[in-house]
Amino acid sequence: MSLDPSGSNIVFQFTTNGLENTYDLYITDTSGSMTYTQIAPSVFYEGEASWSPLNNEIAFVSARDGSKDIYKVNYGVDAVFGTGDDVITQLTFDNAAVMNRLPVFSSDGSKIAFCSNSGGSNQIWIMNSDGTGLNQLTNTAPNIYMGSPISWSPDGNKIAYSAGVGGGDYEIFYSNADNSGTAKQVSHHNASSYGQSWDSNSRGFYYISNRDTNLLDIFYADIQTSGTPTSLTTSNPIIIHAGANANQTIDIERKETTLATLNISNLNITTRTNAEESISKIKSAINQINDYSSYFGSMQNRLEQTYNYTGISKENQTSSESQIRDLDFGEQFHITRSQIS
Repeated sequence: MSLDPSGSNIVFQFTTNGLENTYDLYITDTSGSMTYTQIAPSVFYEGEASWSPLNNEIAFVSARDGSKDIYKVNYGVDAVFGTGDDVITQLTFDNAAVMNRLPVFSSDGSKIAFCSNSGGSNQIWIMNSDGTGLNQLTNTAPNIYMGSPISWSPDGNKIAYSAGVGGGDYEIFYSNADNSGTAKQVSHHNASSYGQSWDSNSRGFYYISNRDTNLLDIFYADIQTSGTPTSLTTSNPIIIHAGANANQTIDIERKETTLATLNISNLNITTRTNAEESISKIKSAINQINDYSSYFGSMQNRLEQTYNYTGISKENQTSSESQIRDLDFGEQFHITRSQIS
């Protein structure tokens, strides 16, 4: 999923049946019109799109040639995606055993970074946006985590990523985009850390981790100072400001759903009695998960309603402003005509 440079449109992958080879790419606007335009259609997997800062191209992953490779689609002469004259270009060419994934454009749109296991392990590669000039950026022992996006800093100088460090844990690293220096590890949580995203001035980045609890928290790492990550969401609940005035918030309680909290970490079925008790524990855990699902569903509905209300409020304010400007212009016109006469 990726926004266009203006923030008015979004490209995303979608499937109706959950099968990987049926994912396709669609574009919709962010106003909530719910109209979708399919781009780069095929009968194979299409996903992991990244919108170019130049607005004219979208990089994506496709399995249309038998392996997951990087492609891009240009909107053609009419400057509109999905209208028939889009130009699709394949940028990487590998066999079925190789996966090329997670493409992301540089801030000037001239280069694309992506993750590939073409060298035997998951590493980050960089190429020009036309597919030339392919170079390997990382050569670290930890495999790059393909479940987390690659994040290119807005100034174009650094690339952040999540990599495995053993024991099932992932930590945050960054490398210089010009391949100078060595990779630097930012988080040392002995936990799962991923989802990194740079701030607007390239000073640091945000990411999520389950370092402190079994719940995911948001952290910020300022790499221009100590680089020591700071937790931003250690409190419970998560508080979202959702209005124009003070204290208009939505509090979302976080639910911990580990085997221990669900009371199913030590199930025993060695005897009939133990098996009956285990069945009761599992049933209770399922009911608890269903309750959590209902809770988060209601919070989602509340957020969507708030979003829709905010949109309506914005339209009303814009209409009111327009009417005021029209009245002001009419008054000024009347005064000017009076002065002339």
